[in-house]
Amino acid sequence: MNNGTLDKKNNSIRVVTYARVSTTEQASEGTSLDFQASQLSGYCQLQGWTIINNYVDGGFTGKNGDRPGLQRLLTDSKLGLFDKMLVFKLDRLARSLSLLLEIEKTLKGKGLP
Repeated sequence: MNNGTLDKKNNSIRVVTYARVSTTEQASEGTSLDFQASQLSGYCQLQGWTIINNYVDGGFTGKNGDRPGLQRLLTDSKLGLFDKMLVFKLDRLARSLSLLLEIEKTLKGKGLP
């Protein structure tokens, strides 16, 4: 029964996405920013989730965390602005295990699954 309130299971979840490309070749291949955004948006639509923000880093390596979009995402996570963060592939978030674990630790420290 729908009484007009948000479905606590899905619709009240605040979702953000992160996309990154480091080279012009990636931007024109199957990992373009538009392709990543389309895939993430489609997944969220299937889940009944609403994306509240998209963080993007075009032309940045995934070997370190010195990326403006990633830094904004991490800052916003500390402020509790979202509940879930999605990426198309893990290598879009980080290209090293140590950086990936550092990002995970930051996100989990703010209660993200």
